[in-house]
Amino acid sequence: MTQRNSRLILGLGIISLLTCIILNISSEIFLGMIILWILIVLLLISIESALFALIFIRPSIDILSPYSLPDFPMINLGSTIGIITILLSSMYIYKKRAILYNSRIPLLWSLAIIIIVYIVLSFTGVSIATGLQETVRLITFIILYFVGWIYVSTQDKLINIIRVIIYASIIPLISSYIQYFSGSGLYTNPGFENRIAGTFGHPNVLAYFSVIVLTLIISIWMNKSANIVVEEKRLFMGIGLLYVIVLLITFTRGAWLGLILVALIIGLIQYPRKSLIITSIGLGLITLILFVYQVLSPPTVLDLPPLTTLPIINRVSGLFTSDPSDSIIWRLTMWRDMYKQAWQSPIIGFGTGSSQIMVEQTRGIFRGSLEVHNDYIKIFLEQGFIGLIAYGILILNILGVLYYRYIQGKNIYILYLASLMTVIYMVSFWDNLLRGTVLMWILFLLLGAVLHYQSLLNKSDTSI
Repeated sequence: MTQRNSRLILGLGIISLLTCIILNISSEIFLGMIILWILIVLLLISIESALFALIFIRPSIDILSPYSLPDFPMINLGSTIGIITILLSSMYIYKKRAILYNSRIPLLWSLAIIIIVYIVLSFTGVSIATGLQETVRLITFIILYFVGWIYVSTQDKLINIIRVIIYASIIPLISSYIQYFSGSGLYTNPGFENRIAGTFGHPNVLAYFSVIVLTLIISIWMNKSANIVVEEKRLFMGIGLLYVIVLLITFTRGAWLGLILVALIIGLIQYPRKSLIITSIGLGLITLILFVYQVLSPPTVLDLPPLTTLPIINRVSGLFTSDPSDSIIWRLTMWRDMYKQAWQSPIIGFGTGSSQIMVEQTRGIFRGSLEVHNDYIKIFLEQGFIGLIAYGILILNILGVLYYRYIQGKNIYILYLASLMTVIYMVSFWDNLLRGTVLMWILFLLLGAVLHYQSLLNKSDTSI
């Protein structure tokens, strides 16, 4: 970038920002202008820089994604970022197209099927605009898969992607602790009024984001061949410890279970004997502690408060009670209602992205969230058996490729990603993970990156 161009861009940026201030533009548009000019400057340096800057800032502005222009409600910040991502990614892919031409890229046919289903069924639903918006969101996930594939040519580049994701988690981390200590978290259920969401629109998204970040940090620590200095590893470990606390105070039970399942899958595959011993000891200790507490808790002994007065214990025990304030009963009712509704159009559904519209029509707006909280019922409702089969094929293809590649090469990154994505598709039975744009961005970027790294390792082994 020449000095003249630098001055021109800087001058135009200052004029634009001053105009926003003078006209008293909303803070959301002001932030959008700043992001836009940063991207323009980085784009002049390299497409890669602009693209990774966008990936870096996306978790920090997730809560602003629904913001839209008053006169154009369908043009929101999330859709705009999605379109910019597609454009930048397309430019990057075109520039590096030789890498794609010389590669045998897995998952192509299943990804193509899911895109076709989304596009076609966008035009058959109750809202074409919503369908196209959802399709754009899906394309951003998939195009980042190809970005990850193209970018990674060495282990260091794979580490760079993990670095971007971990450092991108710092602003959401700071925001989470500010919310917690200021008491400005979200009220949801009695007993945990200060439930935090960080920079995300809902605590559940922050919780699953925490699971991804923790899994990546552990993968860095467990891989002895990773070219990363000890000081940075310690920094990542510090971030990880802080995220463990964040995960707890989101009060998202599905994410708690998700992290446990990720650890169990990795442990049973990589260290089966140790994992069984540790799990057995852990369960034994928990059982013993609970038993001792119950023995000592009566008024005639130590008069200890009931365990259920602790918010975390109360959250877990809510799984086994019929407390109407708990979300379990609400979810079961939601699933029953929307599963029944889906059978009104079982082949093609009610159209891509139509689930919230159908929930509102079926249940009204006074019964809580309009999200189905089950990705499989959501897809069945929106796209019928056609969409459900296409999504099932994609899941089986992703997991099949990952575990097959791990058996081939025993690569730690493949194992950690396979475990993570297995759990993500499991917890999708009771949460709306597909709606977590940031989560899908990260997972598909990592998927392309890790698979290409493994492919390069296989070629290297063959040539020896």
